Amino acid sequence: MESSYSSTHDVHAANAAAPELFHSPVPYMILYHPCQSTRDSRTFLLAVPGSLQRIPLTGQQAEQLKHRSLHQHNFLEILFVLSGTVYPQIEETLYKCNAGECYILNRSIRHREEISAGSESLVLMISRDFLMRLIRHDAQHAPEYSCISSFETVRRLLEQTHRDFSCPAKEYAVYSPLPIEHAGASFSCILEEFRTLFRLMTEETRSRKPGSILVMEGLITRFFSMLEMPGLYRKSLIRLACTKEELLVNKITYIFEACHGNTGREELALLLNYNSDYLNRIVKRQTGMSLMSYGQLFCLKEAERLLLESSKSITEIVQGLGFSNRSYFYRVFEKKYGMPPKEYRKFHSIYF
Repeated sequence: MESSYSSTHDVHAANAAAPELFHSPVPYMILYHPCQSTRDSRTFLLAVPGSLQRIPLTGQQAEQLKHRSLHQHNFLEILFVLSGTVYPQIEETLYKCNAGECYILNRSIRHREEISAGSESLVLMISRDFLMRLIRHDAQHAPEYSCISSFETVRRLLEQTHRDFSCPAKEYAVYSPLPIEHAGASFSCILEEFRTLFRLMTEETRSRKPGSILVMEGLITRFFSMLEMPGLYRKSLIRLACTKEELLVNKITYIFEACHGNTGREELALLLNYNSDYLNRIVKRQTGMSLMSYGQLFCLKEAERLLLESSKSITEIVQGLGFSNRSYFYRVFEKKYGMPPKEYRKFHSIYF
């Protein structure tokens, strides 16, 4: 496991593409990539509260996944490599990530991952609200003499993104294992501790037993405390600059999030003091979508949230989001989520 102790990253330039924006309605998700020796097929495990799904991919699908476009999330993403090598592309740079290394990305970072056949890794995706609750609990129960929080880095990544969303920081943290004297078995034991921790997280997430959410809070807190353990990791916090266009799209995103995409082109132009056609061109260049389609994305996300978290009827949801044509809403919802709103609510009430 010699490569596990390397704290350097092999990088080379890569071309960025228009980012996709992913939203999760659950407080956390776990995506596990088991070690597989063949390139002909892959199986990923996806754990969300109350469910564990196997996602089989053919060799062709796995190859397509390698070349998917850059994407962003509305949550914090943590990539931890347990064995082998993973190649995360962060903005325009491709990294080589070895066993024991960990990346934490805030929501402003565009990225994608290439998982090699002989590697084992885990991606933990946690919502901001869930993390903020953990941070508050950690502060309440931390010993008075403790000056370093387990969530010091996470808090910064969250605050830099949300303090002023019109000008968010693009930041990510890299944790590289430090050389340990007489390491050999020692670091293997540490990796096994992480593996056990992830196994417990997956089981608690799948089971949804009474108190499982509280157990998960403890397990995630323990994970961050291990990363911050003195002498175990070297931590690098990396900040990237935003272009003028990215800042403008961030402002548009902030407005759309606040009003669930219910802002017209001309109203947006007045708010930002830019020509509406110019805004449309910028959004198209940065996201691959027209201004109208981009706004619709946030509207549909709110519809999804209301379907899963409220008892409102579909008619009430349609009217509340400003859709004058119910058939049109059904059409665009089914195009994005693969099933009509009623079936989507029923499916998630059963499996999630």
